Amino acid sequence: MHELKALYETLHYINVRTYLQSGNVIFSSQNKSISGIVSSLQMQVEADYGFQVSILLRKVPDLKKIIMSNPFLVRRKLPNENLYVTFLEKEPTQGSMDKLFIQKTSEHEFTLIGKEIYLYCPGGYGKTKYSNNYFEKGLKTIATTRNWNTVNKIYQMANQPK
Repeated sequence: MHELKALYETLHYINVRTYLQSGNVIFSSQNKSISGIVSSLQMQVEADYGFQVSILLRKVPDLKKIIMSNPFLVRRKLPNENLYVTFLEKEPTQGSMDKLFIQKTSEHEFTLIGKEIYLYCPGGYGKTKYSNNYFEKGLKTIATTRNWNTVNKIYQMANQPK
């Protein structure tokens, strides 16, 4: 994570912090363009390490909205350890989501809101068929999943002064 932090600092992002060994980075930037930030990060990773990576980025107000919108907390107050958020690179089409909803199981649940899929996995994320691969294939977009506690911790870190 030290190298990852240094990479962001090389690009002149400020207040760079990482969370655990998760690949999550909190930072500030004068550049307000998400696509511009993602592009610069991807180019720097490829230049430094010789491979391409997918990067998903959310602004702090987006994280707050994601946390406030979790339908599993609003409706049923489910335990945090069974909740996850899959972040998507782009909002899926209705047609691709319809196909996924046809395949839904009753044990594990998911709900799409914007570019996030909220997951309820009572047996844990490791036992669900609703993995990143499942959503990436079905929705034709990049996805990454974080547990609910991690999403909340990243938001807290982003709101703390460095």
